[in-house]
Amino acid sequence: MSIGAASEHRSAAGAALPRLDGLQLGRAVAACSVVISHAFGHYNNGTHGIWTMLSGYGVTLFFVISGYIMVLTTGRESFSPRAFLSRRIRRIVPIYYIANMVLAVATLLAPWAFKRTTFDAWHVVQSLLFIPAYDPAGSGYIWPFFRLGWTLNYEMFFYLIFASLFALGVVQRALSVTLVLGGLILLGMIHPFSAAIPNFYTQVATIGFIFGTLTGMIALYRPIRLNGFWSWIAALLSFAMLAVMASMYEQIRRDPATQLWLSIACTLHIVLLVSLVDGRGRAVPKSLLYVGDASYSIYLFHMFAVGAATAVAHRLPSALLYPALALSACSGILAGLVAYRFVEAPLNRYFRYRRPLTAAEISAPAAATEPPVAGTAAR
Repeated sequence: MSIGAASEHRSAAGAALPRLDGLQLGRAVAACSVVISHAFGHYNNGTHGIWTMLSGYGVTLFFVISGYIMVLTTGRESFSPRAFLSRRIRRIVPIYYIANMVLAVATLLAPWAFKRTTFDAWHVVQSLLFIPAYDPAGSGYIWPFFRLGWTLNYEMFFYLIFASLFALGVVQRALSVTLVLGGLILLGMIHPFSAAIPNFYTQVATIGFIFGTLTGMIALYRPIRLNGFWSWIAALLSFAMLAVMASMYEQIRRDPATQLWLSIACTLHIVLLVSLVDGRGRAVPKSLLYVGDASYSIYLFHMFAVGAATAVAHRLPSALLYPALALSACSGILAGLVAYRFVEAPLNRYFRYRRPLTAAEISAPAAATEPPVAGTAAR
């Protein structure tokens, strides 16, 4: 059975929800954006310009999808916070712990293979508990032991806020999410924090959740349907915004307004995908739906393959640079697909998730951009 063909999933109340193949495609785009950015960045020991923005775009797209999906799956009325958090924990935590375990074993057995990751027992514990902490290696970044997990720290924080609003209707819940996250962002701008936890949770990176939540609220009352004219306007506007930002991203990447415009562009893309794919019943290639299904595994495991492929690429002639980088990106995606097939999907079945549900409900971010540094805006 194809993933897209049976993409029925259920709300917190158990009611069947429409297929969301458009969001599946969005997740595939987000995951591939992150992998491509990391493939180029890992080879060059850091990304620049459009490649940096590509990873930021992927993460922001995941955050917008997350807010959108959480609203759709909890519905217009109150929901059970216990059931909500249970589903999120069962979906997020097990495979994340496996990824941490793989990295821990690798750093202990081959520490020379990791330039910026060192094993520190307390840091590992903080990573497993989703507690933001500074990198013990002294980089100045707020990184968990499994560095890609910094976006999961944001996800879990968003889930806790969302669950705490269980008694409210969807409009009040969406507005409350906006006030809480928006207030924290404003607080961070007015009074930058140095301690890891308040510094991390007052960054502008969470604005994507706000946009997704508000868009999901609108979709619950009025299905998102853009006609041809407005679809072209949304597409042209969003890509023009991305083009302008990409042309000067190194200069504006730390500006909070950059994340705002990036979130607007990503929201427009979600609106387009939902409208053009789900609204018009257009079929999405099964291969892309499968990538969307596996996007969480791609997020967690792609860097293991990208790192190995980069080590090989450094030994190749410069004429083969771009084919080697393309191969590196493909290897990262393939590693995620394998992890999904043999690790994540069996875990989902064990926890009584059907495969389409896991793809549509979860919006774990693919890691990508740099995490916050003390006193600076999130990337």
